[in-house]
Formats: sequence, C-alpha cells, structure tokens
Amino acid sequence: MPAAVLASIIAFEYELLPTFVTATVLFSTLISIFTLAAIIAIL
Repeated sequence: MPAAVLASIIAFEYELLPTFVTATVLFSTLISIFTLAAIIAIL
C-alpha cells in the first residue's frame, strides 16, 4: 500500500487530524508533480 494512503488510513483510524493529514498528502502530491518536472527539465 502506498505510504500516502497508509498515512491517511492511520489518521482516520486513530482520529489524528484526518483532514489535515489528507490535505497534506494531497498538497505534497500536487507539489511533487511540479518539482519533478523542474528537476527533469534541469537534467
């Protein structure tokens, strides 16, 4: 299971700020698209 999904499931299971965890996972995934594209363009 991907780490992002696992983190979200654990947050929901233990009620550890699930909205914050989900938003953080979504934000980091969206940012990674742009950072990976920039790194590939530089190389």
